[in-house]
Amino acid sequence: MEDTYPTFEGTAEKIIIESEDSGYCPPAPGQEIKQRITMKRNGSVSLTRYFSGDFSQVPPTADFKSMKRYRSKPTEKLMDYLAFYFGKPYIPVLVCDGGMWGIELTNSEGKKFVYVGSLVDDIVIGGLNISQIARRVLEIDELWMFDGGMVKESQ
Repeated sequence: MEDTYPTFEGTAEKIIIESEDSGYCPPAPGQEIKQRITMKRNGSVSLTRYFSGDFSQVPPTADFKSMKRYRSKPTEKLMDYLAFYFGKPYIPVLVCDGGMWGIELTNSEGKKFVYVGSLVDDIVIGGLNISQIARRVLEIDELWMFDGGMVKESQ
């Protein structure tokens, strides 16, 4: 199998990660269905969470979202980990009945690099689970990142 994704080059200045929970069953009303986190090297972070409307009502209620902005978060090291990971050849793990994530890394020259994968596994670098590290470092427990928030942290 040949590498279809370009390897990341340079320093990551901005990273956007979209994690979407999907499956064969429609979501329950008010169920979280998607997250979008944007991180910038200057420590700015925004998290947008999308929730399902109620399709059992006539007319159906619309999907809704909530957004939080954070300042002065320690994003630099986390961004460096992700830049390192995607700076090597990447082959995605994809499954049919599961959520997906997509990541867009923008380097200091404005060049964008896009990668996708399934919410069934995590990105591990040197034995470190990046989703768990992101939750801890950014102090945002509800992050899905790459594993869908399903991994239990060992105490």
